[in-house]
Amino acid sequence: MQPDPGQTATSLDGGVTWLNMPLNNTYYVTASKGGVITLMNSLSLDLRASGVDVTTICPGFVDTPMLGERDRSVIRGLLSPRDAAQRVLSAISKKRRLYSFPLRTWFFARLGSLMPH
Repeated sequence: MQPDPGQTATSLDGGVTWLNMPLNNTYYVTASKGGVITLMNSLSLDLRASGVDVTTICPGFVDTPMLGERDRSVIRGLLSPRDAAQRVLSAISKKRRLYSFPLRTWFFARLGSLMPH
């Protein structure tokens, strides 16, 4: 099956991908999510000639039923599902290859990952 030009392959990864810190029981999550980013990067190279765009989305925390009240009380910058969906659609329409949001969450996770252990 040949891909159709103008289509977009999208993966919804997680902002925890950038959290390369020694936290208990996060190794399998960060490894699998990092693998998804690498997979999508390779896919973008393979599909480039066929005109298919590839977008990897790494959202921060979104206010979904998966979060408990305790999580909601301590997580700053919690996004509404509507806001997250609008950002995802915007990134796809702008043909962003990798999009992490919100910037504050990505920045502090990335900064934390660079700290000495």
